[in-house]
Amino acid sequence: MAAGGNMDWRIGRNVVQCNKYMLDHEVEDDVTFVVGGEEIRAHRYMLISRSAVFQSQFTRQRMSQEIQVEDIEPHIFKKMLQFIYTDDVDFNFSSAMKLFKAASKYGIEDLKKLCFNKMKENISKENVCPLLKMAYDTNCQSEKDRVLNVFYRDAEELLSSEGIFELPQKCLIDIFKSDRITLTEEKKFDVAKLWAESLCRRQNREVNDRNIKELLAPVVDCIKFEKMDMEYFTNHVSNTEILDPTKIISIFQKLVKCKNTLPLASNERSATVNQSQSSPTTESPNGLQAMASQTSQIPSTSVLQSSSILQLETDPYSSSEHVLASGRQGPTPIPPRGNNNLNRSRAQPARRSSSTELAGAQPFQDAMIENTVTLWRFGGILSGKAYLRDNPDAISIIPSHSGYLHGIYLFGSHQRQGSYKVNLKILKNGAVKKAIPNKEFASDGREKYHLIRISPPMRFVADVVYTVEMVMKGPTSFYGKSGKEMVTEEDVTFTFIPNDNGLNGTNTSIGQFPGFVFEKDE
Repeated sequence: MAAGGNMDWRIGRNVVQCNKYMLDHEVEDDVTFVVGGEEIRAHRYMLISRSAVFQSQFTRQRMSQEIQVEDIEPHIFKKMLQFIYTDDVDFNFSSAMKLFKAASKYGIEDLKKLCFNKMKENISKENVCPLLKMAYDTNCQSEKDRVLNVFYRDAEELLSSEGIFELPQKCLIDIFKSDRITLTEEKKFDVAKLWAESLCRRQNREVNDRNIKELLAPVVDCIKFEKMDMEYFTNHVSNTEILDPTKIISIFQKLVKCKNTLPLASNERSATVNQSQSSPTTESPNGLQAMASQTSQIPSTSVLQSSSILQLETDPYSSSEHVLASGRQGPTPIPPRGNNNLNRSRAQPARRSSSTELAGAQPFQDAMIENTVTLWRFGGILSGKAYLRDNPDAISIIPSHSGYLHGIYLFGSHQRQGSYKVNLKILKNGAVKKAIPNKEFASDGREKYHLIRISPPMRFVADVVYTVEMVMKGPTSFYGKSGKEMVTEEDVTFTFIPNDNGLNGTNTSIGQFPGFVFEKDE
């Protein structure tokens, strides 16, 4: 019947039809959306009845009559409203993806299912990620398999797209475990980390290693870190808190062991031999100003065992010359003849006094320590390492056995006589355990190694990370090249790891700290 001379529009219409009429004719609407510059009016009550997202939005903006929508096109927003008011909507395949995203934004699950059914009629790389999410959300195995088949065809491209961030954790795990595609472990970690960072933002959580670790807990089990490139693991994984320290140590040991056991190809062996026989060339290691004017091999155990004596440079503290005798511990000094003050037995016991003094001014004559081994980590020597701006040199060590560190060898001056002042500290798990400040030693410009004795020796525990860090002041010095990441002497192994505190170029390949004197527990 007409009311006041007008036909009542409700007559002959059911609830759905009335809702549509109110939407189309903006009857008593109470909220305005500005979508792509166009005003679209609707009713709060209807929107709240179908979407928790709208309810939350209206609660926050209760006094506002106008809401900006920037990521949905006007005609797509209208289709979404049509479904909200009538539970039905007409759309084609080209609109399905856009409508699916709008429904996802406002949490309208029934509309998402409609769009999903339309999209899966023609699955492509453009819609495969949201389809995968829907398939996993509904836990429909047949749909999962169908969509994954399409995903694997363009997996490399899709894993570098933002669509990967939409996938649920279980889907990411299945992709990493699949034998349908070939993914490097580095690529897996990159994708997993970006995925976790995106999820942190969606959940309004701080993007930090603690939260990323929590979100990636089951995912990291699918990544074989021990198969990563050593440099990648060092620079992108070990310097985060995503893995536990004990696992990082274990992975480093596997990486180094694997690297050291790989046989050289014939051409690589030839290149190595040719390089060692060629004249030295200039190197520029990580900010060091290297003038490679001299190359010399560090005496190794095999060399010492095959030669009766090796001539050393003149000791600046004695007019006599020192020579090296062959032995299992690396370079072991024989005191010069005729000097009763320096004549000592080869089995001189370690002096464990309470003093923190180092015998740095006596480079070789005090180096004989009972039951110790010296682990040399470089294969050659160059000259020209600079010490500028108080930048520290640092290297981290993982010992295979518990025992005592008795001394550290440092490189000396390669330019005539020079004096050095050293501030050295040893850290365990990041905490300083021994500090040795303002120690000085002199170098005559020829003698390459200078023993810095640690007295009393410092206790090392097997499989724990220790860091040697040093700030050195003085002239340019020799420095090591062709460093080894794992060194074994007798049955003692030191695994060396780059340390972020080392800002002066020292790392596993080059730099300072050529040797370590270590006594293993019996």
